[in-house]
Amino acid sequence: MPRRKRLQIAGLPTHIIQCGNNRQARFFADDDYQFFLYHLAQLAKRFRCALHAYVLMSNHFQLPLTSVTPFFVFRYSSSLRSARAARPGVELRQLLLTLLQ
Repeated sequence: MPRRKRLQIAGLPTHIIQCGNNRQARFFADDDYQFFLYHLAQLAKRFRCALHAYVLMSNHFQLPLTSVTPFFVFRYSSSLRSARAARPGVELRQLLLTLLQ
């Protein structure tokens, strides 16, 4: 069954949640958190979105944000869904670097 289309309206707050596969860890060390936060700030600037808060847990993260255009939310969400779950720490770094290109 295909996934329902997501409502993407510019200026509408969106809550992004991404969990590790089978509750596997997403972050393994303090530098993983710092790496993620640094690149998350870069993405927010690049796609002109307001990151209202963030929750970083060892096995998931949550990002309530509002974007000027729906493009950021679509690209970010689709990239998270298509990322491989085999090596969660490396995958997350590769995802952020890919989004910044």
